[in-house]
Amino acid sequence: MCFRIFKSMNSEVHAIAGGAAAALFHIMDAKKYARDVEVKELVGSALIGACTAIIPDFLEYSKDSNNRGILSSLALSSLPLKYLKEYTRNPNSKDSISWIKNAASIGYLSNLALEGMTPKRNTD
Repeated sequence: MCFRIFKSMNSEVHAIAGGAAAALFHIMDAKKYARDVEVKELVGSALIGACTAIIPDFLEYSKDSNNRGILSSLALSSLPLKYLKEYTRNPNSKDSISWIKNAASIGYLSNLALEGMTPKRNTD
């Protein structure tokens, strides 16, 4: 995979990917619902996505990439996935801070996606 160029998925890579994913989602969402892309919301989405993408790294710091805990699990990803599912089903019920919740959800999920694509090291 293209992510194998990184020796490990560290916090910096997670932050960059989370910020980029959240900003891209914000742009796509604005285009889908024919809204203007506001720069402050776009930058805010990138910052929030970057911050939430590194939460599992700080709360479950581990030197071994084979040791992924509950915050890096698919079980906990159900919370942001449930929110995003409801958000996309009810486009008319968007509140003024939905872009913040979107960015946080996308940022966190980007961490899980990158960790899932990172090959585990052989411990033999």
